[in-house]
Amino acid sequence: MALYNFTLTLSGVSYETEGLEDALYQNGCDDALICAYGNSVYVEFDREAQSLDAAIASAVDNIE
Repeated sequence: MALYNFTLTLSGVSYETEGLEDALYQNGCDDALICAYGNSVYVEFDREAQSLDAAIASAVDNIE
């Protein structure tokens, strides 16, 4: 499997959202870094998968 680096932008949350880090980690985002700029929250991933599409799809599933 290859390692893919990509960033997702979250909606409906802010960096101050209570429990955000714990919720993402518990849902399988242990390969992600949470970043904030202004009112936007981004999650940067380094994820192993068969393809970039599969990596992004699994990250979206983990976040939702």
